[in-house]
Amino acid sequence: MPRSRSTFAASIGVALLSSVFMSGCATQAQRQFQAIKANNQVAGAQYLSCVSAVYDAPDATPVQSKTPLKADDITLPQLADPSTATASETQAIFGLHPKLKECQRAVLAELGKSTPSFVPILVKEYGRFDDALLLLIQRKISWGDFNKRRRDNASVAQAAIQEAGRQLTSELREMHQNEMAQRQAAAEAIAQWQQAHATESKDARFHTALADAFLGAGLQKDAIAEYEYAARISALDPLPSNKLAWILATSSDASIRDGSRAVELANEAVRLSHGKDPNYLRTLAAACAESGRFAEAEETARRAFRAAELLENRALVNALRDEIALYELGLPCHR
Repeated sequence: MPRSRSTFAASIGVALLSSVFMSGCATQAQRQFQAIKANNQVAGAQYLSCVSAVYDAPDATPVQSKTPLKADDITLPQLADPSTATASETQAIFGLHPKLKECQRAVLAELGKSTPSFVPILVKEYGRFDDALLLLIQRKISWGDFNKRRRDNASVAQAAIQEAGRQLTSELREMHQNEMAQRQAAAEAIAQWQQAHATESKDARFHTALADAFLGAGLQKDAIAEYEYAARISALDPLPSNKLAWILATSSDASIRDGSRAVELANEAVRLSHGKDPNYLRTLAAACAESGRFAEAEETARRAFRAAELLENRALVNALRDEIALYELGLPCHR
């Protein structure tokens, strides 16, 4: 993208950015919260519809009286049931299980888009459910024992999800506060740009800060232009290359994402930082995932995770944990 801008275009840019910062528009954290809420509601409704269809089907009749659709609905008589699985009940379980796994895979994929921290919790719960089911069909436990395990497993998972939800809320609150502070800094950078744009500063830090300001205002293409320019005039500074790679790898706008270019830039940033900065490794992992190289993405994200742990950067550790869960499922990280 050309570096020159007309005075008219520059003035329009200042006016637009100023209006963004003055309007009190939603922060990224607020938008992310709304997106998470909407996606999880849809995922929950779809999962319930899926398992209900499986449970209510005629071939589920042999087990319907033995265990309810929801663990919360398990009755006292079902907890006290001493009987073991009959041949017809075992046959029904074998028929239902693959259909339930499809429901589980679908909800994990949906949650992976919005709340990846929930995914490993549910994977563990589904694993414990399968373990109990296996003991049931082997007649090593009764229906009552199976229902007890199911109830207890659901309680453990619910508590873990609530804790993950509290952690996510805390992170979003911190993100919101940070973004508000960044908006103030961005407004100051824009004021500086308004004074300096005519002379086209050659300070890479200035253009990186300006790109941050554009990005905070949601103007990703303008931010990309500034990061690219900063990277060109300061070839030994990994920061603008890393920030540009992150946008190209994780943007929610498919027209902006470019996995191959992101990998190239992220590799350069990692090289310049001697492979020690977990933030740059995190970007490289996201770029690999956007390029479909999920095994490499997972391996690189784990390197970043270990480096972040050594630095005791808890926010980065938590973010990487969620992103690793995405890569394990073969999903990219889009913001």
